Amino acid sequence: MIRVRLSAALALAFALCASARGADRPVVSMSTVAQEVAVWCLTDGFMYDPAFVPGTSGPDIDFQKTLLSPPQAVLAADRGELPLNDCVGLESIAQAWQKGAHNLVIVAVNGTSPAYVLIGAKNIRRLADFKGKVLASNGEHTTATQAVVSILQHGAGLVPDRDYSFVIAATGAARMAALLAGKVDGIAAFPPTSYQLIDQGYPQLGNERQYVGGYVQGALLVNRDWAQANRALVVSIVKTMVQTGRWLVDPKNKNDVLTKLAGVTKAGAKLGPANARRIYADTILAPGGVNAEGYADRAMFVGTFRLLTERGMLDESDYPPLDKLVDYSYLNQARRELGLREVPPL
Repeated sequence: MIRVRLSAALALAFALCASARGADRPVVSMSTVAQEVAVWCLTDGFMYDPAFVPGTSGPDIDFQKTLLSPPQAVLAADRGELPLNDCVGLESIAQAWQKGAHNLVIVAVNGTSPAYVLIGAKNIRRLADFKGKVLASNGEHTTATQAVVSILQHGAGLVPDRDYSFVIAATGAARMAALLAGKVDGIAAFPPTSYQLIDQGYPQLGNERQYVGGYVQGALLVNRDWAQANRALVVSIVKTMVQTGRWLVDPKNKNDVLTKLAGVTKAGAKLGPANARRIYADTILAPGGVNAEGYADRAMFVGTFRLLTERGMLDESDYPPLDKLVDYSYLNQARRELGLREVPPL
């Protein structure tokens, strides 16, 4: 377990200080739930790559990452211990807010399309075949497990405990190993793990996108006090995030995007050209797979809260107030500097 309970004052001071390596290169300490480039937040993943600047105004920042679980990452941002948190799901933010973590603000949204698919054992041919079967889970109220529940409920009318059961496998690697060993009949996965399994003959039987639609998949979360004290720095980060997203989805950049994706390292290996083409088709070309504008409207946030309520992860009475949770003034300043139209406030 990674400990994040640092001295808040010391950590925040460290995050704010300019690096000794140069006054023009500030250090930003940050928490992340994805050490590598993740398919559900490509804008953030590439933004931190010093060899990748989609334009001429990317921030020259020394990002110092700490890999944390989603709940740890949100709490670290609230305390100011690691004041920037990327690719964070709204469920973790809402649950932390419910418990009093109110020194948080979402400044941009980087994905609004579900990434999970349901992969079955080789003898499973359709969703209805999961009746009486066992699937792997990393916990009842996790995004991966709820993706399985949504696909099976909406696609085949199957309900957990009544029609099928779960066994616990805490990590993605453990769930994949359980499927390969024949210990479970299905798992939720996302690229490139899903592609690896498909290539070995394991069928993709459902895509969460088919049954759930869009929701706030990932957001750029910051400590409110830190953001107010470092507005120009936050704007420069959001500005690069928007530039990156627009670069990724622009058709004229397709070959360059494919080359960049092919060189991404996942689990110690390069994605390669074949997986790059699949991710381009399944994620970048999918509506909301890359949120190039950094924006989600009120309906999208409310719809996400309702989905979390349906999944038993949040009570309606505990919905965070959007006027306090989301501040698009940083995004709009970034968009103005890029010559783009402002987005409406929530």
